[in-house]
Amino acid sequence: MSRESKIIILEQGLRDGQGKELAAPLTKNEQNILLGMASNSPTELSDLLPGSLYLAGTGSSSFDLAHELIRLGIFSEWSAVILVNQLLGRGQLRRRWISQFGNLFVSYRLPDLNCHENAIPVVTGLLWALGLAKLGYRVQLKWPNDLIQINAQGLEKVGGILIEERNQAVVAGVGLNLRQAPPKANMREYFALSGGILRKPALSLNSDLLAFYADKQGIAHFWTKLATAMFSCYSVKSDNDRDWWRPLAEGILACSGSPVEIIDHSFGRSIRGVVAGLHHDGSLLLNTGKGIISINGGSLHPLGAV
Repeated sequence: MSRESKIIILEQGLRDGQGKELAAPLTKNEQNILLGMASNSPTELSDLLPGSLYLAGTGSSSFDLAHELIRLGIFSEWSAVILVNQLLGRGQLRRRWISQFGNLFVSYRLPDLNCHENAIPVVTGLLWALGLAKLGYRVQLKWPNDLIQINAQGLEKVGGILIEERNQAVVAGVGLNLRQAPPKANMREYFALSGGILRKPALSLNSDLLAFYADKQGIAHFWTKLATAMFSCYSVKSDNDRDWWRPLAEGILACSGSPVEIIDHSFGRSIRGVVAGLHHDGSLLLNTGKGIISINGGSLHPLGAV
């Protein structure tokens, strides 16, 4: 696979084929937010990236930019686009994603993960959890597409993952709470976990700044380190075993062995049981007491200690 290594600053913004503005021009102040005020230049950062990185100002969503760059033929595997702020972020079931300023909003083109198509969200979450672990963060995967960490009060959501496929190109859109977490009043109805800010275990729960902010290193620097770590984890996957990811994912699966309730809010149905693992197609294995069943969708709500 050819590995591109460059950072492209969209100083003029970006419009789609119909002339609709997808992202505003990137201002100097926004460049400082993304690139930081440390000595790292875009060229120095780009040498470490597994794919091109596009930086843009405020836009509709990083997904929209990624799909337009794919249409233009300039967005290969591991290429990514980061927005300073997004106005129309979306989450699971196309719910609105609350975009807090200063957080990471990135969409990148996925490589072949060598897994069942329906398992792509789980495998993507696995790579994020493993990559963050390399950077010193203890993150678990909450089925099917959330990144969580444990604080003194229990579990809190620090990120979410959404997968979109258009014209045979698969893109992962990820929001990660680096500086702010949405207050409960802004969360969707029936939310399972409160939002939290990604922190290393050594940092105080009262700390408002992460290490890379304290070092004046911007969001692009954080992505560079994370993408490099994820690429390293991805490189050890098996090309002969489509279940290569399962033992790794089950090892960081939140609520494993604990009671949960899976709620399908669309149909008003729910089922309770104990998390027993993951199926090869990415579905959740749930022990209901009458046997183990496979769950393909719904929102997971912890019921007890995890």
